[in-house]
Amino acid sequence: RLSKEDIANEQEILDKTETLDKKTNHWLQLGATTQQAALLTKHADKAMLVTETIASFAHGTTIDRTLFQKQVISTVINMASIVNTTPQQLYTATIAKLMPKDFDTSTLNIHIDTVLSQQAKAMQDYKAGNKSALNVLLGAVMRETKGQADAGAVRQALIKKLSS
Repeated sequence: RLSKEDIANEQEILDKTETLDKKTNHWLQLGATTQQAALLTKHADKAMLVTETIASFAHGTTIDRTLFQKQVISTVINMASIVNTTPQQLYTATIAKLMPKDFDTSTLNIHIDTVLSQQAKAMQDYKAGNKSALNVLLGAVMRETKGQADAGAVRQALIKKLSS
């Protein structure tokens, strides 16, 4: 038979486990991996930085919120020290990392011309009415720019160039 003290100790262990499970689930819902969730549950300082940074997310931005959350979590987990790092600094660095990179028109056109010279068949297919060939060209330009160009801008530039 368990004493009142044993029962109280068991209840305390259950309460702590339940609290840890809730915290872990919270981090998982925000896009953390299981390992990241466990680390954030253990490190209150990192958890606070992530929470405050995510709370400052601006809804008007073109960046996907889930992608933003995952990037913030990953950045904080990988930081050796968060001393002197403010949520605003982390927010700004994360947004800068995730924002599409601007290519001026001439630079983008150079990449498009390079791809069109290498992808003659896809270009001919598109001009012959095969609209899915545009995706082949779009993917090739994105590879050419190492994913740094805005896909929407590339699509528009390709259509304009292929229509002329």
